[in-house]
Amino acid sequence: MICINFFLNNKTDELQNKSNEINDIIDNLKPTIMNKNNFTISNEEVNKIRKYIEQTNDTAFNLREANDINIVLQKYEDHLREHSNEVRNLKKKIKIRDDRIEELEEKVSEIQKNSGLL
Repeated sequence: MICINFFLNNKTDELQNKSNEINDIIDNLKPTIMNKNNFTISNEEVNKIRKYIEQTNDTAFNLREANDINIVLQKYEDHLREHSNEVRNLKKKIKIRDDRIEELEEKVSEIQKNSGLL
């Protein structure tokens, strides 16, 4: 689980750095001469944005995977705890039954001794 968290923390740190880089690109866009509502962007900046989107999708996928793993681990822990309780209860029942068998064996032995005296 620690390994998964470390991996996800690295991915989110990378994504945060890329987000800052994309914000810088957007902040530094220059309006076009013809229309102040349109901005120019270089191919390099477009490629950075595409890589950012790809990395965002990859990180989202990894987070979903980690969440799925976390759910499986939680279910496993719940089942393990439940089975531990069952084992503990069965051990108690076995102990009670063993004690009862020992008690009955002692009675049988005593009866056999008494019947031999007659």
